[in-house]
Amino acid sequence: MFMYNGREIKVGKSWRDDNGVRHPRNWNIWSAEEKEVVGIVEIEIKKETPPDSRLYRWSRNSDGTINKKPKDLVKLKESLTEKVKTTQGSSYLKLIGQLFVR
Repeated sequence: MFMYNGREIKVGKSWRDDNGVRHPRNWNIWSAEEKEVVGIVEIEIKKETPPDSRLYRWSRNSDGTINKKPKDLVKLKESLTEKVKTTQGSSYLKLIGQLFVR
C-alpha cells in the first residue's frame, strides 16, 4: 500500500498532491527515489487473518492490523440456535415431502 501525506493512493489511479498537481495513473513505475522525492511512502501491510465474522465485529486498520470485538454471546447463541432449528425444520419437511411423493 502507498501513502501520501496520510492518504492512501491506489496503484493504477491518478492522484493530486497537496499543491494541486495531478500525477499520472502509472506513478507506480517510478523508482523508489522518485517516489520519495514526491512524498510517497510504501507501507508494508501485515497480512493478519480476519476473525470469524459470525463471532466478531472487526475492521482492518490502514497498516493491515485488525481491530476485533466479540459479539454479545447471549444474542449470538439465540441467533445460531434459531438458525439451526429453522434448518432442521426445513430439512425435516423436505424429507417428509419426499416420503409422501412416492
